[in-house]
Amino acid sequence: MTSFIGRKRERVEVAALLAKSRLVTLQGTGGMGKTRLALQVAADSLDAFPDGVWVVELAALKDPRLVPRTVASVLGVSEKADQTLVETLANAIGDRRSLIVLDNCEHLISACAEIAYALLRRTNGMRIIATSREALRVDGEQVYRVASLSMPARGATTSTKSCVPTPPSSSSTESVCSFPAGRRRHRRRRPLPTYANGSMDCHSRWSSRQQKWPRSQSSIL
Repeated sequence: MTSFIGRKRERVEVAALLAKSRLVTLQGTGGMGKTRLALQVAADSLDAFPDGVWVVELAALKDPRLVPRTVASVLGVSEKADQTLVETLANAIGDRRSLIVLDNCEHLISACAEIAYALLRRTNGMRIIATSREALRVDGEQVYRVASLSMPARGATTSTKSCVPTPPSSSSTESVCSFPAGRRRHRRRRPLPTYANGSMDCHSRWSSRQQKWPRSQSSIL
């Protein structure tokens, strides 16, 4: 079978942007691997965000007014009568070092830009990775354009013993490697829990430490 691996250079570059900017948008057309790259960077960054890494999947959402509620649902934050939902979210996050991935923002661009701006303005330790076909156009945003992975030429062969991504300047295949069935090689990672977000299934490489936020200071379940 064929396994897509690599993106090592892109992961390093996006992580570097995330270290100096609180909002990084992975921009590219559909099928470029923006979501996968965002999840890989999030998984690589677990130690940098000990208070939690959260994935908010927006592809199935149609109503932009529901973006704050969707984010709150993923974080386990309940509405309060005397606050807007964004204020409640910001108070729950506070100064905690956490990362939120807003995945598939392009059809909800204004709503995603608004909540990203509002949360970043009201918190200190939180950062956001967004994936979208266009930039959010929020002050301080760093945009990383995701290119497609190179594919083997028709008739080309790939090694079953070596699977090392080649430099961008190389004319050979960048990151598609073939493994015999039953011999797929992979680096062991932390397990990916699956949780439900309304009618959407979300997969997050997250830290179990995210569930230790004090209940007395937020409505996180």
